[in-house]
Order: sequence, then structure tokens, then C-alpha cells
Amino acid sequence: MVEGYDPQLIMVAAGFDAHKDDPLGNTQFSEMAFAGLGSLVRRLGPMKGIPLLLALEGGYSHEALTASLRQSLLALLQPGYGEDILAQADSFRGRALANKARHIHGPYGVWMGGMM
Repeated sequence: MVEGYDPQLIMVAAGFDAHKDDPLGNTQFSEMAFAGLGSLVRRLGPMKGIPLLLALEGGYSHEALTASLRQSLLALLQPGYGEDILAQADSFRGRALANKARHIHGPYGVWMGGMM
């Protein structure tokens, strides 16, 4: 997917309010879920030599924010870290949501390739 765009920089709004312990969030992410996302971002950018900019933005439980950011950074810095989480995340519901996003964004030239 990234190859089709040839980006000069990948910017990530790194919010952690999706953590299950966040008082404002409404999602059930664990710290290791953020490790999986960090692993995915690593494959999109730094692994291909594309600079990455993270802008810390959300997360309103200091403990959850700290743990989630730590896991994300470990996944960005250590090859293979968090990869098992991505494999576990593969599910029928996840594929259905990805296909819905692909359908919505397809007319704009996004999601032309297959899933990673």
C-alpha cells in the first residue's frame, strides 16, 4: 500500500484514549494492542526507510498512557515485537470492518492493495 504513494514522511496522531482503562475512551484496547499497532506502523514506514513522526495526543489515564506508549515504542524499535498481536487480531469482524473501510475509501484511491 505505501509503495503506491511513495510518501516522504508518515505522520501518526498517537492517541491512547482507546485503552480499556481510559476514562474518556469507549474502546477495549490493551497495551499489547498498541504494540500490534506499533508493529504495523513500523512495517509501513521505518522498515522501508520512510521517516516517521509521532504526535502524542490522547490518553487520559497516566498509567494506561505510559504502558501503551511504552509498548508502541518497543514495537517500533524491535523487529518482531508485537507481531503476534497482529496475527491474533485477524478475525471475521476485523476483516469485515477493513473491507467496509476499503469500500468507502476506494473511490479516492486509498486501499488499492490487499491487507498487510
